[in-house]
Amino acid sequence: MTVPAQRSDPPGDPLSDDLFSRALIDRHLAEPFIPRTWLAERIEADFALSSCRIVLVTGPAGVGKSALAAWMTQRHKLSPRYFLRVDSRAAHSCGDTHDLLISIGRQLAALRPDLFDDPQVRIDIESDIGQVAEGGSHIALEARQITANPFKPLSVKISQRVERLEGRSTGIAADRLDADPELMAPRQLQRLALFDPARALLKKDPGARIVVIIDALDELDELDVPGLRPDTVTGWLADCPTLPDNVRILATSRPHFKLEQVVRRHEKRLHKIHLEPGAAEAVADVRAYAEAIAGDTEFGAALRSRAVNLRHTVHAVAERAGGNFLFLVSWVRAVRNAVEDDRPGDLRALTDPGRLPADLDGLYEYLLFQIHGHAKEEQWDELGHPLLATLAVARAPLPEARLLHWAGLAGRRKEARLALRDLRFVMHDPGDGALRLFHASITRFLTSPETDADENRWLYYVDPVIHNQRVADRILDTYGADWTNCEDDYALAHVLGHLVSALDAGLDDARDADRTALAACADSLVTVIEDPAYADVRAVRLDPLDLFADCLAAHRALTAAAPGLAPRVARAVAAHVARAEARDTPGPLGAAALNSALVYRTDADAFYSAVLASVIDRGFLSAHIPGRRVPHVRAEFLRTQAGRLRRNGAVTEAEALLAQLARDDTATAAQRSTDLYDQGYAAFLRGEIRPAHDLMVRSAEAAREAGNEVSAWVSRSLAAQFAYYEKRLSADEYERELNEMDAFLKTVPRPAGSMAERFLMNCHAHLFDLAVLEGNLQLAEREWHVLDTDPWLRRAQNPMYHLRFDARLALLRGEASRACDHYEALLGTDVLQAQEPPPGEGMARDFFDYGRALSAAGRTADAVRAWRLATNTPDHTAAWLWKPRAQRLLDEME
Repeated sequence: MTVPAQRSDPPGDPLSDDLFSRALIDRHLAEPFIPRTWLAERIEADFALSSCRIVLVTGPAGVGKSALAAWMTQRHKLSPRYFLRVDSRAAHSCGDTHDLLISIGRQLAALRPDLFDDPQVRIDIESDIGQVAEGGSHIALEARQITANPFKPLSVKISQRVERLEGRSTGIAADRLDADPELMAPRQLQRLALFDPARALLKKDPGARIVVIIDALDELDELDVPGLRPDTVTGWLADCPTLPDNVRILATSRPHFKLEQVVRRHEKRLHKIHLEPGAAEAVADVRAYAEAIAGDTEFGAALRSRAVNLRHTVHAVAERAGGNFLFLVSWVRAVRNAVEDDRPGDLRALTDPGRLPADLDGLYEYLLFQIHGHAKEEQWDELGHPLLATLAVARAPLPEARLLHWAGLAGRRKEARLALRDLRFVMHDPGDGALRLFHASITRFLTSPETDADENRWLYYVDPVIHNQRVADRILDTYGADWTNCEDDYALAHVLGHLVSALDAGLDDARDADRTALAACADSLVTVIEDPAYADVRAVRLDPLDLFADCLAAHRALTAAAPGLAPRVARAVAAHVARAEARDTPGPLGAAALNSALVYRTDADAFYSAVLASVIDRGFLSAHIPGRRVPHVRAEFLRTQAGRLRRNGAVTEAEALLAQLARDDTATAAQRSTDLYDQGYAAFLRGEIRPAHDLMVRSAEAAREAGNEVSAWVSRSLAAQFAYYEKRLSADEYERELNEMDAFLKTVPRPAGSMAERFLMNCHAHLFDLAVLEGNLQLAEREWHVLDTDPWLRRAQNPMYHLRFDARLALLRGEASRACDHYEALLGTDVLQAQEPPPGEGMARDFFDYGRALSAAGRTADAVRAWRLATNTPDHTAAWLWKPRAQRLLDEME
């Protein structure tokens, strides 16, 4: 029996319907829909546990995970939902952290606007000025920053009565108004979209609960790339703090080893449920689904007129399906197509349960056998299989014309269209011309080595090496000679992906017969990456950061498949960024884009190192850019390399590079300023504090000589910081210096990614740190809020910054347990369990403060271990200030 789903969200306009994914949910809940009460009760029982915050439901393709997610949205009044895919082949949401949090906030604001009634986002101003001297001015409200909740309109009311004011009267003067959620840091969005409304709900309705539903986590992260990307939904789940008591998350996914990082992070707060197709409850659900299908009178009449008893047949098929809904869904699709196309032979084959296999892959084989039966052998080889193979390896839905072209059938349009009709059993045509296979499990079946090895299935096998390369070759035949005129975004975006996929597949199953194909594939991959025209056109038409990501994937694949070619990828990228940087105005592939794409990726270190090794080589640069630009470009990348080495703890190597720069007697004043800055910072890391101070003073002087007041203030502020550490500058004097820098930086342009924007963030980070060191909670709270919304930090997408700020603020507040949680997330399990500390900058202070938090939380033995790790940190990592303090605490413990 089917049960109509009841909406928990109010109907609305089309935009609201889209916000709540109603069309997608309605499709999942359309009859026949089977409520899975046993599973919902198990989930609700986990939700009811005070320790539980996340329930993760996993299972193979076809067990009904997405339909479950859709149904669960109807069981809770407050259920923000986030579906990653329309179906197994088409994306519904982009899957990044911002998109998730903005979606949650907007849904909650639509369902319960009262949860966003925050008096802090209302501004009411009344002024009665009276007499003001000539030339005077009046400002009713002056603020550094106003942060408006993006999920509720900002209410501003200004009333002024001015009699005879002969100057300027201003209602509000603010340096910055933050109201765009796209520009907010994930932490701030997390608070505004979910945490704050949850706390408001707890006050208004203590028994109510917010249930966030996220479907298809397995679609987000590349399996062959280590670690979770922090900017994805899965990365957010792994890094987010403990959810409020009245918030639960239900997430679904196919089994995926990266999910274990989420499981480990949340431990007892996460409960797992795995759906086995053979489980008795799942089998019963599929039988109920079969009964619902049997009740389709129109479908039943169509089959009855063809001498088929729908009820008897569908129940027999359900027994073959076990507990897999997709088996039955695939069978119903095929039977409907056979009826619509009037194919009695196919219908007889499909409605004889005794001939049907008993597993999903077997059903796919059976459907393909019917398709193959419509074609002569040469037609299958020349038409059917090429089309099927192209659909299997396509990286996005394809219009018919492009599908035929990439399949090599553009000249046989009429015959190919007939072949496409035969493929309807396994193909989805949504009516917009975007063709694809109807489920990702078909692709996995077609490209599986097990299919190739099976004597009954090899005919349908799609070799991912051969067919990815064929698509890439056809793209290259079309555009490879001259990319400058390419307007095909699929070709630009996916030619590298097809070649990388071919190499990856070849590594998984590198038979001798594939060696030649793999070698050709590797050559083509390098050739495309080395082509300046391809790089330039793609960078202009598409996101340049994606090109660097594809080049990183290519480098990884070639390192495994053709190690001799991998260095050419790094050199090609180096040539592109050098040419871009050598222009009077750096192009979209310049040093800034390279750094943005790779600097925070944990899997990019070797590749990034190889690229930088080329762009600091004079001979390499001379071969790719005009000789007059070589010193400038080389110096820029030497500084980039020095900064990278310093961040990685290789201070000696960084100083060697800085020494090279110091010997350059052609350096401009601006370059001398940068070199002195880097030398001063390296001296600071070693604890040579007085030389570090003097070098920073000289850096400021050189920057002023070059006319760069921003750089001058940056160096001057660090000189002040070093003097404060030496106690030659009081805390008040240091704070005044930072406030002057803050005031100056707010007067200059600060485009996204600029040094001015970055160092405005650093200024507030230093003010925050000063407040923490001096125990000034009010100042620390103020600066924490500024940093929480900082645009540079928001783009950095590195949770380590905010974790460190959170940990230090919690420690200052006396919240020992919370500080411990933050420090443990910041340091990570590997570091905490290591016998020796890593050589990272600032590690000694992190261990010192972590030990203080542990001690305050009553975990004395753990505190002692943390302080011992602090005392063992390398001396060149700014440890000189913290190691003696840790040692004093250890001495006191003894």
